[in-house]
Amino acid sequence: MQSRNLSYSQFDKGREKLVKFFRQHGDKRITKEGIQWIRRVTKEQLEKPGSLIHCVVNEKMIVGVLIISNYGIDESFMAVHEKYRNQDIARKMVEYSIKELGKVYGRVALDNIPSMKVCFHNGLVAFHLFDGPTGKPTFWLGGGNWRKEDVL
Repeated sequence: MQSRNLSYSQFDKGREKLVKFFRQHGDKRITKEGIQWIRRVTKEQLEKPGSLIHCVVNEKMIVGVLIISNYGIDESFMAVHEKYRNQDIARKMVEYSIKELGKVYGRVALDNIPSMKVCFHNGLVAFHLFDGPTGKPTFWLGGGNWRKEDVL
């Protein structure tokens, strides 16, 4: 498996393929608004500091994707192909993002146990509980050199 960051132009060329990937492998946890964000996000937004598009590929097949904008404050999405789960791909993508960006933030619904496990395994800290976009209790989490004041 190969792991690499995508440039904006690579992302833009494969944008609809990534939307399809998130729809198929995001376990219906990516909101419609999130999918629309992926469709509309601009070059300027994804080239701001704290932004990252990281893919894991196996023989030309996407097996994992992590997108972070503004350290995750604006948006963060992650999905792993269902055939490649339980192989530490998500954990490694989050670990990489913390090393690359220095800090990351994410919002995870409390019933999303697999994502919670990945976050806590990577040392992210839940620092704020709120009702997420679907009305579910959701944590703001921070990892690396995070500060609650960045978000709240």
